Amino acid sequence: KKQFAEKATRDAEDFAQMSETLSQAIQAIEGNPADLDSEELPSKMEVPVGGRGGARSKFLKEVDQHYFDSYSKFTIHREMISDQIRTDAYRDAIEKNPGLISDKTVLDVGCGTGILSMFAARAGARAVIGVDGSAFIAEVARKNAESNNFLWNGEDGKKKTGVLRVLHGKMEELTLPVDKVDVIVSEWMGYALLYESMLDTVLHARDTYLKPGGALLPDTSTIFIAGVNKEATSMEFWDDVYGLDMSHIGRRCHEASLKEAVVTVVPGSALVTPPLAIRHFDHMTMCKSDVNFTQDFVLRPEPGGGESVSCYGLVLWFDVGFTSRYCSTTPVNMSTSPLTKSTHWAQTLLYFKEPIVLGGGTKSNGGKKIGTSDCPASGIKGKIAYTQGPRQRNLDITLEYQSVGGGDDEILGTNHVVMYEL
Repeated sequence: KKQFAEKATRDAEDFAQMSETLSQAIQAIEGNPADLDSEELPSKMEVPVGGRGGARSKFLKEVDQHYFDSYSKFTIHREMISDQIRTDAYRDAIEKNPGLISDKTVLDVGCGTGILSMFAARAGARAVIGVDGSAFIAEVARKNAESNNFLWNGEDGKKKTGVLRVLHGKMEELTLPVDKVDVIVSEWMGYALLYESMLDTVLHARDTYLKPGGALLPDTSTIFIAGVNKEATSMEFWDDVYGLDMSHIGRRCHEASLKEAVVTVVPGSALVTPPLAIRHFDHMTMCKSDVNFTQDFVLRPEPGGGESVSCYGLVLWFDVGFTSRYCSTTPVNMSTSPLTKSTHWAQTLLYFKEPIVLGGGTKSNGGKKIGTSDCPASGIKGKIAYTQGPRQRNLDITLEYQSVGGGDDEILGTNHVVMYEL
């Protein structure tokens, strides 16, 4: 136990040093390099080849490797495949649009166990190439392809033994055995859509390998937000535990949630405002920088709601579309909305510092604080920003919000700004 504790302490210290080093490197490389000369960098930055850039490159490769290794566990693949909303959407888009896949060359980015690649093979693709960053799971995909007689083993005279090849490596660093492909398919979405940053890899594959007029599946995505009541939070559970008041725990959970976004299943009954689409992506035309954005929003209570309601925060979710642009026979929309059957992505919850009471539209506040039970707000106005985190594959969400009232929203409540890590 003592040795274990000592090792844990050393690991924690190493991680803290690594975090400090990365922070300094990012400030030097991506901020204002003139403000930080190489002599001012700590000596540990001088070890990797390439100076500051080499150190950062090495660290990011380690982050990538950890990310790929995290998908080497069968439990996560079972969770994804068992997600019927997810897997049915991809299967239907691939197999129920025969003109899209039949006799085409298909690239599966992040193929995992190979299930989407095998859907494409089963749909009559001429050739399928699956790529995965985990050596372990790439070999598993090969075995799965072999078990289903899809594995390509080269040419045997004039007879091809299968259509599916599986390659191990990072998409950006590989050279495919073909110049171009007809279709790219990928299940790249993370929590709140953009967690894990895998979309960058898909866009790289699009720009490098997709033929003019080729198809990308899915080809659109949309992020939504809505206000939620206390039912969406963990606070309600702690108010009454077998007849005991444990609300102190609920308040502590709330404090912790002001720093980190919470991934949880939010019931549709918890929504207190209509859903609002805040960002739409066309995967065929967007560029990598589009994943960092800021969007204004105004949320109103459900029309005709009557009584005032307390809004404890915002919930985020996303839809992706396999639209009629490519899936002309059977278009598919896959939603992770609280109003539909839950998926393994669940939803992402952003807690407010304190609840905002929404009502039928206050004309004047008479000196009372707007957004309270004495003076309900007519809406919540704010900005939401997505930023890829400095540790790569993380996501920072910044929320600025305030309650508003009056005929033209001229009555303003306290302005809050919170950054949530995901």
